[in-house]
Amino acid sequence: MLAKKMLAKTGFRDLEVIITAIFQCVDHIQSYVVNMIQV
Repeated sequence: MLAKKMLAKTGFRDLEVIITAIFQCVDHIQSYVVNMIQV
């Protein structure tokens, strides 16, 4: 619900920044999980 409201307010540039941040977050989580598995 909140995401849709934010999406309506933001422009495409902001959307790009948000998507990039999400991908970076996912990347950090993946590397964290990989480290957990290796240890």
